[in-house]
Amino acid sequence: MAIEVATGVYEGPFDLLLQLILKEQVDLYEIDLAAIVDAYLSEVERMQALDLDVATEFLLIAATLVELKTRRLLPGADDTDLDE
Repeated sequence: MAIEVATGVYEGPFDLLLQLILKEQVDLYEIDLAAIVDAYLSEVERMQALDLDVATEFLLIAATLVELKTRRLLPGADDTDLDE
């Protein structure tokens, strides 16, 4: 089950968003992570029972996005390989 997210610059599956950011087709600075978390929490509330596989996948992707954004915001992080 893919989680759909909608931001000002992207609308679609959550895992595809990560791929587009890694390929630098979507600017990481334009993504509002709070909106993505809100969308996920709404989806979780809709489900009768929490699917741990879906929750784990989301947390992994969200953690990766937070790490990428942190690396981009830190001074001297321009030379960091996003695929690292």
